[in-house]
Amino acid sequence: MTQDTLQFIPLHKTFGAQCVGVDFSKELPPEVVQQVKDGLHKYGLLTFRKTGLTDENFVKFGQHFGELCPNASADNRVKSKYIGDPSNIHRDGTVVQKGELQYFIGKATGIFHVDKSYDPRRVRYTTLKCTVPVPAGTGGATEFADSRTAYDDLDEETKQYIQDKVGAHSIFESRRKAAPWLKTFQMLDPNDFPFGKFPVVETQPQTGRKDLYLAGHLHHIEGMDQEESTKLIEKLFNHATQPKYVHKVNYEEPGDFVIWDNLAVLHRAGGGSYVGIHPRDVRNLTIYDNSDGEWGFNDRNQERIDPMKYIRAAHEKAFAGDSTANDFNNEILDYD
Repeated sequence: MTQDTLQFIPLHKTFGAQCVGVDFSKELPPEVVQQVKDGLHKYGLLTFRKTGLTDENFVKFGQHFGELCPNASADNRVKSKYIGDPSNIHRDGTVVQKGELQYFIGKATGIFHVDKSYDPRRVRYTTLKCTVPVPAGTGGATEFADSRTAYDDLDEETKQYIQDKVGAHSIFESRRKAAPWLKTFQMLDPNDFPFGKFPVVETQPQTGRKDLYLAGHLHHIEGMDQEESTKLIEKLFNHATQPKYVHKVNYEEPGDFVIWDNLAVLHRAGGGSYVGIHPRDVRNLTIYDNSDGEWGFNDRNQERIDPMKYIRAAHEKAFAGDSTANDFNNEILDYD
């Protein structure tokens, strides 16, 4: 199969496809890159199998889609300016255990979200590469929800009501939702930090399709009292994450990877029996929106914060050096 005959094999009846025919051992020709982009905008989510991508080539692939977003934190196991490390692995190579701070931080990824909506400048695309998969049958998948079809299926009254609503997002909100009992997150009030403010209803520029721009990071909707805001967020979130809108992607081999459009899908990390036992080594890139809407309703001079700096400081204060927080419920958000 030559690179001018890419195939897109649908994964779900309304979104997602596996892209077949890309030769990642060579520099990608412009026409192939354009076919991949067109497929991504059509399907919202693309998977690639047995790519053999190195971290270096992974970065090169991401650069085809726009300006890469650098990591906010320098304290990263993977030494790259751009590659993020949402793995369950410590810097010394050991697996994160239940009850450790990194475990509690990672629990928030188990809530459906769009990436970095809490930052002032929005990212548009995310790509996630598997380096070491977990054993088959132990979980570790990523689940995706079709936020475009979810919007299409709303009744007209709700569409009109939410059309001009603005959501305020905070990374500390999603951490508090995932582990509300943890004193560390209780000490970090989202109102003490800048919010990322974006429309609840966004439009994908390439297709003109609207989607629900929702996330576990969503703290409130501007101009509404908290109770009313919470009810609306829950209503939209429950609607958009119904099983009929969801597709699960498992990583089978090193080099399997996915890329998705945050203006087309929500996503979450699935749990499983691998937690605390097997390494799940995955690496990601996020790519800025580079559109008129990428700054939302935010100040362009506002700087991104390093949330880990505040989380570690709060944890140290809360537990006086006890990094395990074993006094708290260690039940994992297990979606398998």
